[in-house]
Amino acid sequence: MLAPLSPQTLSSNPLFVWGAAVMDGFFTDDELPRVVKFVEAMMGRLRALPDADLFLRQITAVAAALTSVSDCDIKRLMKLCGLLGFHF
Repeated sequence: MLAPLSPQTLSSNPLFVWGAAVMDGFFTDDELPRVVKFVEAMMGRLRALPDADLFLRQITAVAAALTSVSDCDIKRLMKLCGLLGFHF
């Protein structure tokens, strides 16, 4: 059975919100550690939050969709997620 993805909460997922900014080039690779510090200062360690597994399921689905419907490079998204403690 597939775990629910709760699409109505996607806009509250920091991996999705900040990942979109990173993929759009709003931040450089050198700035990613500062992005991580900012996100963690605002929300705490994301992997420790009750919604951590949901965040990972959602961003994994988004990344899969991006790569399956376009020639989208998700390397920067994956880098940000890894720095935030999420690996997929």
